[in-house]
Amino acid sequence: MTVTQELISFSAMASLWTLGIIRVRNMLWGLAFVGAALGFLPLHDGLQHGNVSEIWLGCAVIATKAIGVPLFLNWNALRLNIVRDRTVGLGPGAALLLGSALVVLFYFNGDRFSSPGSTLHSAGFSMAIVAIGLTMMLTRRLAVGLLIGFLILDNGIFMYGFTQTRGMPLIIDLGVLFDLFAAILLAGFVLFRIRSTFEHLDVSEMKELRG
Repeated sequence: MTVTQELISFSAMASLWTLGIIRVRNMLWGLAFVGAALGFLPLHDGLQHGNVSEIWLGCAVIATKAIGVPLFLNWNALRLNIVRDRTVGLGPGAALLLGSALVVLFYFNGDRFSSPGSTLHSAGFSMAIVAIGLTMMLTRRLAVGLLIGFLILDNGIFMYGFTQTRGMPLIIDLGVLFDLFAAILLAGFVLFRIRSTFEHLDVSEMKELRG
């Protein structure tokens, strides 16, 4: 198994682990692990082929997805006194079983989504991470959990785009990362606004708008 395949499989397993836990800090650790693995994909490829653009992209992904965003969300969770995220509909165990089934399903059907010449099973794992992110968004009760689920989904899209396509200009990749980081900063302020308006962050109880 190559380094690229190990990083891709590690990202899928870290995403699956994040789906099965409810402590916010541990969820952010899982998000950081996935972000680090995604960052090492272009970093390793750039070092191997001497591509400076991919090296810069890998460093930017690690700084943003593995360090900046998890630290910022952890800071918000501490300020909002959020420790655990109760689930809706599915408990952590059932969600973990569902996520495992999704990983197996996409792993054995990855050829349906892969492009010619792509890394073995990379498309399947990428789509599995997207599905895990969607599952987390549907089963988490707090707004923070939904946000982490969205970031897991975004990581899957990033992995799919990197492993299945080539030649994306560096400025576009960095622009997407900057937009993502700006969106997370905005989401942090939105969390405080939701807390001050509804006096909680339980999205299952937000059935009406308040002025």
